[in-house]
Amino acid sequence: MAGIDTRIGPRDMDSCIQYEMVGVETEERFTEFFLGREKAPGGYIWCFPKGKDIANVGIGVNGSFMRDGGEPLRLLDRFISENDRFRNGTITEINAGGVSVSLPPDRTVADSFLAVGDAARMVDPLTGGGVYNGCFAAIQAADAIHDALERRDTSERGLETYERGWRAGLESEMVRNYLAKEKLLEMSDEILDKVIEAISGYDLSEISTEELLKAVGARYPEVLTDIIG
Repeated sequence: MAGIDTRIGPRDMDSCIQYEMVGVETEERFTEFFLGREKAPGGYIWCFPKGKDIANVGIGVNGSFMRDGGEPLRLLDRFISENDRFRNGTITEINAGGVSVSLPPDRTVADSFLAVGDAARMVDPLTGGGVYNGCFAAIQAADAIHDALERRDTSERGLETYERGWRAGLESEMVRNYLAKEKLLEMSDEILDKVIEAISGYDLSEISTEELLKAVGARYPEVLTDIIG
């Protein structure tokens, strides 16, 4: 309706479902990620603790690996049934939906319109996380809207500061991580094992995509070359 092309292909979309569960065993100080094409092809299973014996347990499956619409649900249920820590838990809430793992659209502003966060495909293509990116873009949007209203110009041109602002802060990292995601979709579980091994033995100064890539490069430079070219 705003004249912005929002279409993307299956390879740029993950199908996700998440349970909130009680009565499960969690590592309360850690989030957990389970990788592998048998578990979650093109994505991962996660366990995010929310307190004693409470956790969000979910899965994301890349659209290019989907055989039918019920696959993420079946894979998540199988994972839970095969895991002693989760199988006796109780599901209290279910959430499902698509998460874009694509490049952002060419434009995110139009006359009296701007797109922010998931609506503008600002999710990190490599991790599927989008909270930071959405918050950063929201600040840029608020400043641009304020200035546009002060000038009484909410045209596409009048909102251009938003387009420039969020791209300056986010776009280069998103492009880099999109290219890494494309490489990872082709990688075998054996290569992924090397990535995890490299991270586990590296002194991370912070948890970020950049630091994780540095860890891989320090231990297995040939794998990093495969990831980012």
